[in-house]
Amino acid sequence: MPRSTPEPTLVTPEVLRAWQLPEPEGGKNARGSVLVIGGSTETLGAVLLAAEAAMRAGAGKLQVATVGSMAGFAAQSLPEALVRALPETDAGAIAAAAADVVRDLAEAADAVLIGPGMADKGETQAFGDRLLPRLQGPVALDALALAAVTADDTCVGHLGGNVVLTPNPTEIAYCLHVEED
Repeated sequence: MPRSTPEPTLVTPEVLRAWQLPEPEGGKNARGSVLVIGGSTETLGAVLLAAEAAMRAGAGKLQVATVGSMAGFAAQSLPEALVRALPETDAGAIAAAAADVVRDLAEAADAVLIGPGMADKGETQAFGDRLLPRLQGPVALDALALAAVTADDTCVGHLGGNVVLTPNPTEIAYCLHVEED
């Protein structure tokens, strides 16, 4: 029997206001772990902002995976986070092989965000191709991480309703293979 796919939900200010924050009691393990994968030598700020947002939204444990040459800066900026250094391309982007390096963190995390600040469409798509089939969700795909969906819109089908896509208008047009307007 085929699995039914839930209808997408547009995240609006009203939806966010109705979203219950975790209760303040309990330790960090009770609040869940978030893994943020992204950045490049030129766009570390994107992954740092996303990581900070995860903490502000109530994550108990924060893990960040970014290009090896920037991992030290990320660790200094986010002392509360575990920071994993990833293999990078000569141009400073996360290499596709990094999917194998971060797989253990991704499979164990309660939620995974892939994409903020990532560079190199081909490497990012190959990264997603290697990692996404291993994940159960929830997973959020942002920015260039949407390249995997653009290439194969069934690549997140196994996640059912446990996937969030956060494209801007240009990115969604690209994903849907339509003009931006």
